[in-house]
Amino acid sequence: MRHTLTRVALTCASAATMALTFPAADASAEPVDNPCNFTFAKGIYIQTGAVITGGQATCMPKPDSFHIDLRIEYYDGATWVTTANAGDSTRPDPFLNIAARDLECKTMSSYRGHATIWVGAYGGTFPEVDKYTDILNTGSCK
Repeated sequence: MRHTLTRVALTCASAATMALTFPAADASAEPVDNPCNFTFAKGIYIQTGAVITGGQATCMPKPDSFHIDLRIEYYDGATWVTTANAGDSTRPDPFLNIAARDLECKTMSSYRGHATIWVGAYGGTFPEVDKYTDILNTGSCK
């Protein structure tokens, strides 16, 4: 009888430990990983007087909804101001190429590329993806 009670107590303790170690999965929980990402192709650069940036959005699998804003931002001494932008809501399957250009390069200035992606998939939404290029400091715009 004593051994039976010990076995029952150990079985209950093991079950309680397992319940604490492996919490039940929430069936309504959204996936954690965003299925989409953005990669800048060449960062941000100057070509024949224009400031250019571009890259590729990749989604695996194809999302239910998608939007990307790609901006060229200029630092005015206090804040980053958008000087050019491109947007697209075409759902990548699995890729989407996009580029933006500012035809009015300012000498002795700072620019950066900024991509923001919004994704809806699997009946939920994901936090937006924000990516930036390194800062381009212009001397000449040639």
